[in-house]
Amino acid sequence: MASKSSTVGPKALVLSALTIGLGVFLARPVNRVTTVLGFFRTPSSTIVSDADFITIDDTIVCEDVHLHSGLLYTACEDSYAPRFSWFPGLGVLHDPLTASKS
Repeated sequence: MASKSSTVGPKALVLSALTIGLGVFLARPVNRVTTVLGFFRTPSSTIVSDADFITIDDTIVCEDVHLHSGLLYTACEDSYAPRFSWFPGLGVLHDPLTASKS
């Protein structure tokens, strides 16, 4: 009785190489998706003391917060009126006086 050889055939080698290549190709996108969606994340709270919390008077409506070089930058208004006069913005682009008052 002849014994089977323990070597792997060419089809199995090609299939293994394709599987490994696909795994390497998809590893980074899968890692990014799991990070963005928060899989395997442990919830934690940031403890903020009252000394770290600062309010700035006359900043009612703030948006578009950016963190740059350790500082937060934001776009703020001191009243609600200019915010509603700019919506939609295309309607007041021809009026430089409205833009100068905001």
